[in-house]
Amino acid sequence: MEAVRLSPDGRVLSVYVEAFREEERALEALRHAKRRLLAALAKRVRLRHLPRLEFLPWKALPA
Repeated sequence: MEAVRLSPDGRVLSVYVEAFREEERALEALRHAKRRLLAALAKRVRLRHLPRLEFLPWKALPA
């Protein structure tokens, strides 16, 4: 995981992931585990509504 961004309205949590070789496979595995990840998040944070998780490939900005 390289970065996490919460949308201004708090509805979407974007998780940026870098997987050097099998990026699409890693993103698919995270999407598949989304419910378990949300359940773990719900136990740790106090929010009225949990954000929707989206997993995106990390694209580093040029220096």
